[in-house]
Amino acid sequence: MKCNGDFSRTTEQYGGHHHYLPFVHSFNYFLPRERYFGAHPEWYSKVGEERVNHPYSQLCLTNSAMREEFIRNVKDSLRLHPEAGFVSISQNDSDADFRYCRCEACSAVAEEEGSQAGPILMFVNEVAEAIEKEFPDVWVETIAYQYSVPPPKHVKPRKNVIIRICTHGNYAIPLSEGEENRATREAIEGWSRIADNLYIWNYVTNFLSYLMPHPNLYSLDEDIRFFVKNKTIGLFEQGDYYCSAGDFVALRNYLISHLMWNPDLDAEGIVDEFLTGYYGASAAPYLRIYWDLLSRAAVDSRVHLTMVRSSTADWLEVPVYAQAEAAMRKALEVTKEKVYRDRIRREQIPLKFVLLSEFQRFRDYAQENNHSPVALPDPEEVLTEFMALLNEFQVTMVREDFSSNPHHLAGLENDLRHRLFPEEDKK
Repeated sequence: MKCNGDFSRTTEQYGGHHHYLPFVHSFNYFLPRERYFGAHPEWYSKVGEERVNHPYSQLCLTNSAMREEFIRNVKDSLRLHPEAGFVSISQNDSDADFRYCRCEACSAVAEEEGSQAGPILMFVNEVAEAIEKEFPDVWVETIAYQYSVPPPKHVKPRKNVIIRICTHGNYAIPLSEGEENRATREAIEGWSRIADNLYIWNYVTNFLSYLMPHPNLYSLDEDIRFFVKNKTIGLFEQGDYYCSAGDFVALRNYLISHLMWNPDLDAEGIVDEFLTGYYGASAAPYLRIYWDLLSRAAVDSRVHLTMVRSSTADWLEVPVYAQAEAAMRKALEVTKEKVYRDRIRREQIPLKFVLLSEFQRFRDYAQENNHSPVALPDPEEVLTEFMALLNEFQVTMVREDFSSNPHHLAGLENDLRHRLFPEEDKK
């Protein structure tokens, strides 16, 4: 697949891969609050009148003593990890209450730069300069993420610094289009004017529900070409890394890896090639119909297809669902080889999930219209079959969540049961 990122784990036999230290969100990695906050609360974010001791707190980036200790720890870590070609100096992954420092000095820098990326980049540049002499071949990477996406007005990245922009927007259409994609689009264009080394962190799945259809396939090629047009030299496309539960993840991976190698390739041809080769020539036309139906439905509905969605109700109408389900069913009917049939059965999971998780919507449609193009099965029977299907294909983690139990299969089954049998909850 010719992918060489930190997660690719490509062996030396096939060219090796890049090593990061760590991969991202490293403020607490290099300056753990558990170790330092008690003696040095002033090294951490000031929010309101307090310095924040919380997993999501950031650093007070203008504190010189903190910077010296941080640089010392970065150097020690690099000495222990000579394989690292990249060191991440990047903000913690945080929620709105525990983000950037509001102290007077940090606020002054951010105001002058017109962005919270200002104090971050000044700090990153200082770290990059400090380690350059001992580690001249190590790249220093930071992220433009959440509150730090807009580029600063004055400060620019050093020659050994990489800026990785994290995208946010409507993934049903190219990021180069649409008002809802303006912020990401302008950020990429702005950073490309000041950064010699630009990477992109793009999201290609629904982190709130890996099982839900996510029709972004036909925007992926335009996005990659837009990135390249704006001097992008590295790209991380984040999918459902934890269990590959999403819709057509193999197809999406195949398409992305080919376009990353050569952005000028014909995406339509790549999709058709994969559908034919992986699911069989007989099924391919029907699977293409499936994708065309869902993709067109998302665009026509003007839905904001974000990376965190809990329902398809605002873009996948019942009649369109019925057509997509019929196309998937026909693909299975015309396929005889077991290996192809199993792969198609695997791709039925997202549609089955929609029917189960939004069962009441399908019931309401049938009642309001006195008929339904979707045959409503016995809820208990279809739930049992669905859970068996997930077990058969080793689907485990159904959303991005590191607290384990609530979003594994037992939690999913309980949630679906509540949706299917709300009358039991009332009892």
